[in-house]
Amino acid sequence: MSAFGKIIQRPLSFISGEYGMAAVLVLLCILFSVLTIEEKSPEGAQGAKSLAKDIIQLVEKDSSNFPKELQIFIAAGEGKTGELFASSLEKELNSVGLEIKGIAVGNPPKVRKAIQSAGKIE
Repeated sequence: MSAFGKIIQRPLSFISGEYGMAAVLVLLCILFSVLTIEEKSPEGAQGAKSLAKDIIQLVEKDSSNFPKELQIFIAAGEGKTGELFASSLEKELNSVGLEIKGIAVGNPPKVRKAIQSAGKIE
């Protein structure tokens, strides 16, 4: 057997011998970790800043479709994250002069009631 064959044979016999199953499990863990990596979208204040930046860019670039008098209603999910998102987005958009018609934080029925009480949004 060549010298290269002896060098390769030792690690392969080690892996396929006593620790073969452990090696396969480690490789499967690595495989599934790589396959399930995904980008997470920002939440809370960070998400609000990102969305506000996009809205402000739209208003500045396309004033015919997104006029400065744009009426905005903010709806966010329940919980502290939703409240933080709504208040941060309102602050960011108010800072550039955009009108916030209303804010609702909660489940869909609560948001619907808030939209109806805000009146007609054109």
